[in-house]
Amino acid sequence: MAVLFAAREVGQPEDPKTGRPVLPLAIKSSKLLYSDDSRALVFVSALPPTEAAPSEVGVLFLIERLQKQWNISDYRRFYAFGKYAGINAEITGWGAGKEIMPIVTVNESEGGRGESDHISATYKIDGSRIKVMEME
Repeated sequence: MAVLFAAREVGQPEDPKTGRPVLPLAIKSSKLLYSDDSRALVFVSALPPTEAAPSEVGVLFLIERLQKQWNISDYRRFYAFGKYAGINAEITGWGAGKEIMPIVTVNESEGGRGESDHISATYKIDGSRIKVMEME
């Protein structure tokens, strides 16, 4: 499972380390966003020790209970790099319908040396899948 949290080393094209996957040594954080008797949404992040610039990888897991076991039914992976690399997830609303499920927003921040970017996307649970919410 560590490969889900790997980051590619960035750098100059002539550097042989550029593009190589770097695995994290440990998990930075794990946050239970939502759970009920049959489903859970968990956000986990790690800091792979990349050399050229700091990086963070986050994974949003949808876990479902099938019989007496919990299994990963879907996940979304996020990556940020640079001096200000950071990823977080939080519940920002609740969907309507026959099942009221959480709406989760994931925020990515990256950059450094005078430039920075902030990107966010909102996701919902659709059956056994995590889907991007489309603008209406």
